[in-house]
Amino acid sequence: MASSLVIAGREFKSRLMLGTGKFSSNELMSEALVASGTEIVTVALRRADLSGQSDPFANILDFIDPEKYLLLPNTSGAMNAEEAIRLARLAAAAGLPKWIKLEIHPDPTYLLPDPQRLYLPHRRLLLLLLLLLPLLPLPLPLLL
Repeated sequence: MASSLVIAGREFKSRLMLGTGKFSSNELMSEALVASGTEIVTVALRRADLSGQSDPFANILDFIDPEKYLLLPNTSGAMNAEEAIRLARLAAAAGLPKWIKLEIHPDPTYLLPDPQRLYLPHRRLLLLLLLLLPLLPLPLPLLL
């Protein structure tokens, strides 16, 4: 039997983190979350309607139960440190959990993470007391 996953004192039975992108509908995404058994759901901040406008086609957050899942906002789509920091601050201001999946993709064609560009926002966001989960390729390159 696999041990549970503990991050920052919070225990998870499932180690699976499921993203919300690429689903043909929000209803299908919601069904996939239930079927997967995940407890952590990543949400691209660019897809979340944080305005409170109740647009059923825009607000993916209406389809994710925050009592059942940890919402893990991510900075997918950020091309540099400043964009990632702005998106992380937006998530915190919107009342989302202070956990951030930090991503910087300088080339939107491939969405490959850039670990060197993660260094600057990582340091600055730690000052905001956010829990950061950086997306890094393996094996880890030297961050010089």
